[in-house]
Amino acid sequence: MIAAIRKSTAEWNNHFVESLPKKPYCSSDLKSGIVIRSKSLARHMKYLQPNHPEFIRYLIFDVDREWGAWSWESEGLPPPAWAVVNKRNGYAHLVYPLKMPVSRTNASRLKPLQYLAVIEEAYRDRLQADPGYSGLLTKNPLHEFWGLTIFISENIAYDLADLAGWIDISKSKKKQESNNQSYGVGRNCTMFDNVRRWAYKTIPNFWGVECLNEWEKAVSRECESVNGQFKIALPESEIRGMAKSIARWTWKKITPEGKCKLVLKTHTREIQSRNGKKGAEKKKSVAEINGTPALLRLYPT
Repeated sequence: MIAAIRKSTAEWNNHFVESLPKKPYCSSDLKSGIVIRSKSLARHMKYLQPNHPEFIRYLIFDVDREWGAWSWESEGLPPPAWAVVNKRNGYAHLVYPLKMPVSRTNASRLKPLQYLAVIEEAYRDRLQADPGYSGLLTKNPLHEFWGLTIFISENIAYDLADLAGWIDISKSKKKQESNNQSYGVGRNCTMFDNVRRWAYKTIPNFWGVECLNEWEKAVSRECESVNGQFKIALPESEIRGMAKSIARWTWKKITPEGKCKLVLKTHTREIQSRNGKKGAEKKKSVAEINGTPALLRLYPT
């Protein structure tokens, strides 16, 4: 049966291989560790890295229960493009390809990553998928050890809006914001937000006397510090890519010349005069409110 599926989906297989990183992490025995190989070799391993370190092309959920490949149906979610199944127990990896890969190393484009993180967390909850799954490696759909169920035979992928349409996005966003622990893509958002804010304030210390290489090392150390706070840490490859991206973006965009231009642009006499008037009006309003008896504040005439 598997051989028949493989033969009839040769184009699907080739499309999947083309989408892999040039040198993905892979393994045929996780207990012995993982290695980096060319995609031509990695495609023959039991486990491989589906997503590029710099962007996310696939959302993958690890459903550790019998008939896991069909968990989406009972939970009222759209079908994954495919599911890779452990033949012994029915546990599965459900894979949702994205039409537009979402960058996770561009400090100036955090909102798409945050949106993806909200969707991922909502789907994880609904599917009762393992929150401890790091997402670095997936069961290789091309390997004969696994069972492969293709729900969408064509090379069709989802827009984020398509995936969001199956969940209450506002409810999911509130839940994520109240969650103190980050999992999955949410860790990337947390790290980006924390490290880039740190970088904006810290980079002036490296102007003039330090070089880009030293700044990259400093950003990398900060990324590692934030990563150590996660219950399940991000893979080292993602940390390197993220640190490099934030360091180079801030080094290029936040310069002494740029800061001088910003100060000149935002501290003209007209702007300062306007801000001063607004501040005075605000103080006057607060003083008037504080001087009003409590009953009149509650029940104004």
